Amino acid sequence: MTQQPIPQHLVDASIGKRLGAFIVDVLIRSLIAAIVVVVFVPDIPISVENGVAILPFQVQVLFTVLGAAIFFIINGKLLAQHGQTIGKRLFNIRITHMHGSPVAMNVMVTRRYLLLLFADLVPLLSLANALPIFYKRRCLHDYLAGTRVIDLKLSR
Repeated sequence: MTQQPIPQHLVDASIGKRLGAFIVDVLIRSLIAAIVVVVFVPDIPISVENGVAILPFQVQVLFTVLGAAIFFIINGKLLAQHGQTIGKRLFNIRITHMHGSPVAMNVMVTRRYLLLLFADLVPLLSLANALPIFYKRRCLHDYLAGTRVIDLKLSR
């Protein structure tokens, strides 16, 4: 892992920056996963209920696992070296331990992103994961991993 400078004064990333980074990462992951699924599984059975397309659960699981694989293929090196995804890099924010030190990749995967993988399949878990951010700018996965997301422009 590349040694990152540890800021002495840590400022948590704003909810807006975290949301912006999340949206960028989800859009990239979803676009690539959708292209892969359409190319390799062109006959996906989709039902429409009340104007909303419903995918079978197996396809949702496939999409989630594929999305996670794509996420780590795209962001793995950035996460390991800088504690950032493409979205976090664009918004100049970084995942760190509570005191600003870098987070090992195995901790990120097992304690942080594993919950997010399950949350993709269980909508209420996604909500439960996100709600704590309004309390202290940390999501449930941050508490479980002992991490925080700092704003690199404001942390010194």
